Amino acid sequence: MNVLAYVHLRRLPRCTGVGRVIVELTERLAVRDDLDLRILAERGDYDRVRDELSEGVRSIPMKFFSLETSWQQARWLMLHLPKAEEYWSGCDVVWCPAESYVPVRKARLAVTVHDVACFEKGFPSSRGRTLQRLKWSVLFRVLERRAAAILTVSQFSAERIAHFFPGLAARVHIVRHGVPEQFLGPVSAAGEAATGRLGLNGVPFVLVPGGLSYRKNAPLILAAWALIGKKLPEVKLVVAGPSEAEWAGKAGEHGDSVRLLGYVGDETLHSLYSKAAVVWFPSRYEGFGMPVIEAMACGAPLVTTRAAAIPEVAGNAAVLLDPDQPGEHAEAILAFFQSSDLRNDYRRRAVERAAAFTWAQAVERLAAVLKGL
Repeated sequence: MNVLAYVHLRRLPRCTGVGRVIVELTERLAVRDDLDLRILAERGDYDRVRDELSEGVRSIPMKFFSLETSWQQARWLMLHLPKAEEYWSGCDVVWCPAESYVPVRKARLAVTVHDVACFEKGFPSSRGRTLQRLKWSVLFRVLERRAAAILTVSQFSAERIAHFFPGLAARVHIVRHGVPEQFLGPVSAAGEAATGRLGLNGVPFVLVPGGLSYRKNAPLILAAWALIGKKLPEVKLVVAGPSEAEWAGKAGEHGDSVRLLGYVGDETLHSLYSKAAVVWFPSRYEGFGMPVIEAMACGAPLVTTRAAAIPEVAGNAAVLLDPDQPGEHAEAILAFFQSSDLRNDYRRRAVERAAAFTWAQAVERLAAVLKGL
């Protein structure tokens, strides 16, 4: 079976979240004996990021289009030209590993949808959110007519896709993520050195992965931290990942008790997960929630929420709380600091739960769906 994967290469260097998923799945599909995988991508993207791509991605044969990605996507959505077969006449299946569309002549089209958050209520309105909703409304109407399969990452996301686009419900297949191998095993020397340079080795801290934004529940984080800081003034709040300017400014009001690290590499992140007294991920909405399984794989005590797909992923290996109750979050984090037995119990649960999520299982499921087309 010949699979043409349409990949936004610009998302892969220094990747987190969806970018990490694309790398894991494409690299693993590429080495299978039962299919031939090639990547379809923007030539300009490839030229810009080629040296930053993983060796596994660079080794996959590529087909290119010359237009800038957004213009190419618009052309495909509006004109349904050129067909995928123009790039590779032998392709049997076209797979888009993130929400997008490539028209096909005889090949079958499969598209991965990670979440449909832009259609959900309860988020602040913004120009960017409005534009995304308009763009994705067009995209999903096209997919309702032309996609042979929709892949998604959780039962929650499958139900929300069916809610907003009932015409897709019968074509939705669930392919859950796995634990990235770089978060398994002991922390590397480079990871130890990185946290040492950050001044965090031997310092008690709470880790918030994913940065500060409304979706990641920055208002609750800062409100709860004001309560925690009064009880644990020696503890630091360490935020890894990009933070929106508004919330970064408000975090600054907490002085040096809050550290905003921005993007950190995998070895540093592994060390942070492993050394944190508590990992705190109070997100309001996740189609899956990669930080949940990353933290669990590192054996971290985890405080998160009962929102969206998070309970489906965390199971009983994390403390699940209301995303609108900062007092509850403060109490849960304080409880971990007060009891080593509680910390050790959740560390054990976390490792056991993470073992249920493997990329080997994910790629087998993905390959089965693609073959079934």
